[in-house]
Amino acid sequence: MRPDEYSEPHPDLTVLRVRDYRLALPGPEGVLLLIEVSDTTLTYDRGVKLPLYARAGIREVWIVDLSGEVIERHTGPSGYSYRHTERARGEDRILDIARSGPHSGRRARLSRRPSAHCPTKYGRTRGPYPV
Repeated sequence: MRPDEYSEPHPDLTVLRVRDYRLALPGPEGVLLLIEVSDTTLTYDRGVKLPLYARAGIREVWIVDLSGEVIERHTGPSGYSYRHTERARGEDRILDIARSGPHSGRRARLSRRPSAHCPTKYGRTRGPYPV
């Protein structure tokens, strides 16, 4: 994902609009949700990456704080920051602004045990699915 012509941060997970990205990296307009998973990088993700994403106009960013067992949801980019921040722990819900109705939340659940078929942050897998 390239927020502007000068920077190219590498988010841990990005949900993109459907489009052919073979010729160019997606820009901010193509990002539906961006997620940073922070174990030892929390200060960097909050202090460096989050302002870049806000300045680029990424409308929704989650920071998953593994050690604090918290998911932060940042919405409403304005300058180098976000106007709204929600924090969820355990079974709390994080509301999805793109949907409405009784199923309008994403379940915010943190577990210290990775799924058996989930790629790890360092590119290795714990199951049959290669990264």
